[in-house]
Amino acid sequence: MKKFIFVILLIILLLSACSKPPSPTPNSEHTSTIKNNFLYISPTDLFEGDAAKFQAFLGPLSGAVKIKYKGNKRKLKSTIELWENGKKTQTIGGEETDIFSKQGEFNGELAFSFQEETIEKTKPQYTVTSALIHEGGYSSSTFHLNKNAQHHIHGVVNLKQDLAIADNADVAVWGIQATDENSISTSSPEQALKTAKWLLIVKISLLD
Repeated sequence: MKKFIFVILLIILLLSACSKPPSPTPNSEHTSTIKNNFLYISPTDLFEGDAAKFQAFLGPLSGAVKIKYKGNKRKLKSTIELWENGKKTQTIGGEETDIFSKQGEFNGELAFSFQEETIEKTKPQYTVTSALIHEGGYSSSTFHLNKNAQHHIHGVVNLKQDLAIADNADVAVWGIQATDENSISTSSPEQALKTAKWLLIVKISLLD
């Protein structure tokens, strides 16, 4: 039931965001003209304006990105990986979503929620819920990971600027870092891959 509520809230937030006129970003020239065979990712505020009221339910460790694409790729793949001290140690899960359209263009938003919970008679664990919404509908997935009891500080790793990458590459777009130390630094997803002691990172790519 809790998972269902998280998914519904994420979808509501994405729908409300999609209904608003786009606001300019510092690097809006990257997404104003869409080139063929390039994937465009932009940071967005999941709790902007009236949506701030939902933060109490989803928690502060949540976020979203906007995605645009024009080309021949037919699927969007999102993968959640665990990195420790600059090295990938585990692939937590992944999902593939059909993004093909007759127009050859895709516009969507991908949102994430990271929750810490303790289920009776089990160890504390993290739950990551993601939701993708676009013109053709929506999809969602949930993954679980045991918590390291020594981690007592967490921080969101957000995109700092718009990205434009070739559609045959993957890119880190959002994450959560944790530490057993007394402080944690903020960084971009690419920087966090190199410097974070513990990092749960979301990567996206396109498939034929």
